[in-house]
Amino acid sequence: MLEKGVQAFQSGDAEQARHYLLEARASGLESNALTYNLGVVNYRLARYDAAAREFRALLDTSHRDLARYNLGLIALATDNLTDARDIFLALSMESGNEKIRGLSARQLERLSDTPPAGEPEAGRYPVGLVMVGAGYDSNVDQLPDNAASGLGESYSDVMFSLGSGSASTGNHWIWNGLGYHQRFPGNLESNLSLLEGDLGWQTRVAATDLQATMFTRHWWLDTGLVESYYGVQGLIRQQGCGPLDHCYARLELAAVSGGSGYPEYDGGQYDLEVGGYQHQWGGRLGVELRLGLADRDNIRDPDYAASVSPFRQGLELSWRKALAERLALTLKGAYRHSDYDEDYQWQTSAGPVSEQRQDDRWSGGILVDWQLAPDWFVSSELSYESNESSLDGYDYDRYNLWVGVGKTF
Repeated sequence: MLEKGVQAFQSGDAEQARHYLLEARASGLESNALTYNLGVVNYRLARYDAAAREFRALLDTSHRDLARYNLGLIALATDNLTDARDIFLALSMESGNEKIRGLSARQLERLSDTPPAGEPEAGRYPVGLVMVGAGYDSNVDQLPDNAASGLGESYSDVMFSLGSGSASTGNHWIWNGLGYHQRFPGNLESNLSLLEGDLGWQTRVAATDLQATMFTRHWWLDTGLVESYYGVQGLIRQQGCGPLDHCYARLELAAVSGGSGYPEYDGGQYDLEVGGYQHQWGGRLGVELRLGLADRDNIRDPDYAASVSPFRQGLELSWRKALAERLALTLKGAYRHSDYDEDYQWQTSAGPVSEQRQDDRWSGGILVDWQLAPDWFVSSELSYESNESSLDGYDYDRYNLWVGVGKTF
């Protein structure tokens, strides 16, 4: 009956094809091919709910990306442009199938010619993530560019995020919240906590997505507040940038308030990041360039003086490849150079010593992601970094091993 259904569809009789395919299922046949063909036939007959059920049944199979693409077509057919853009944008960036990436990119181009102002917002819904992990850090010291303690310790961590799902390209409000806590049972003073939230607006001009957001971030070490950020961020993002398949630029301006024990962190922080990716060597090759400028009051003490306002320049490269339908490998490498604007000064037995600090930090990592189910996954990471400083006592080597389990909703 499956063969008869396919033949009937090819001859143009979609209703008869549906009859044969349902008869094949009633006889006990269950296969991905039958499910897919039923989805296609129902789509042709404008039975969109039935077609969507068939394609969703394939999301946990090797045909996942093809099923997602067809769900995007259903979203288009039912005038749910927001969900359609979400699906096609994700596939154009992440699919391991070159043909599906190309088809999705073309759908995005067609959608870019559709005025988004009248889009219904009913398709918008919160998206979230909960992740619990454990690992080992060979150097627990959390102070920036300073690992004098060299203390190694196992840890556990938990992360929660909830947002508006800002991957779509229409006009809409965007909001996101994130919480993170890292606990070192043998060194509670190094426990790290982070809370972050932002609210903004996203729009589309021609083929370019624009975002403007207000944000706040707060860091704690153990129970002591270290830094609070209050700022604004602008983002420009578009498909097709010369040799790159996708590119973006992000500018962030923030006022920083240090906690009661960290008054030297008061001041401003200004960061620029540009990047993009292209599909290369069977995977996705990404590049990020970062410039960061801090404007803080330097530490001045009779026996010690130090700059806490480095000008930082960084480069990060990454390459992500799907090894199997549910298994992906990511390789990362990064370099960061930090220039501090004034000399460090300290007393020695021979008198005061003064020297300007410059740091070079190299890092690399291997990440493996395994999709257990459509909303469950396992991630693992092995990373290493080495800091070389012009000042004695600030050089360090550090590695980190981490495994986590996450659920999306």
